[in-house]
Amino acid sequence: ADGLRPCSKLLDVASSWMNWWSGITTGDPTQFSRVRFEALTSSTRVAAPGSSKDVSWEDVAIDPYFIGDPPVGARIYKPTRLRPGLVVIAFHGGGMCIQTVADGNVHAKALAMALKLEAVVVSVDYRLAPEHPFPAALHDAYSVLLWAHSASTPGSEFARGARFVLAGDSAGGNLALVTAMLAGQHVDPDLRPAGVGSAGVSARIVHLLLIYPWMIDYSTDAVAELMGLKQRVAPTSGASGLCGPVRAPAS
Repeated sequence: ADGLRPCSKLLDVASSWMNWWSGITTGDPTQFSRVRFEALTSSTRVAAPGSSKDVSWEDVAIDPYFIGDPPVGARIYKPTRLRPGLVVIAFHGGGMCIQTVADGNVHAKALAMALKLEAVVVSVDYRLAPEHPFPAALHDAYSVLLWAHSASTPGSEFARGARFVLAGDSAGGNLALVTAMLAGQHVDPDLRPAGVGSAGVSARIVHLLLIYPWMIDYSTDAVAELMGLKQRVAPTSGASGLCGPVRAPAS
């Protein structure tokens, strides 16, 4: 009986988790409610600007790469002990439909990276589905990478000449990997030839930090609908050669 107690506790934890999750979504991905999630997590949010003993942070708006896109939100963390020439561009998880840079767990991860790596961390507040269908999140990720690459606007001076680490957990890992692959193949998120401002950016990406990255099959109707994809998509081995949501439309 004693040996069963740990298992029983795990089941209790799992049950509590499932009950918590059922308060967020009805199980139908088209009926997802961010309002419920935000109500449950509102007490964890961290305001900006702010600072701890060893790191300060502020929220900024970054000019988009694509005409017609809104400015991209980001939170920039600057540790007091700074290793010159290294910038982490971080993308949070949440299925590309929940969480923001202000949420407690997202903030804590970015704070830890800034401290451990002694590097500036740019935490990207990309747009979320289903209000902003794919490829809005990828547009935002790409915009922030090119913003850091150009380092031509006030507030981006820290990125001049720096090497880049693209980091992300879950859905953020997907964005980090796909953004790096776009840079390496010299195409933008719409799979068009990249602009002049992207020249040399891939050479500055020296590491990918992918934490349980979300690399699922996007060919199911339910997932496609939740992600805001207008039609089903299917993996291809064609010219794009990309994983994640950057796929050719299914015929």
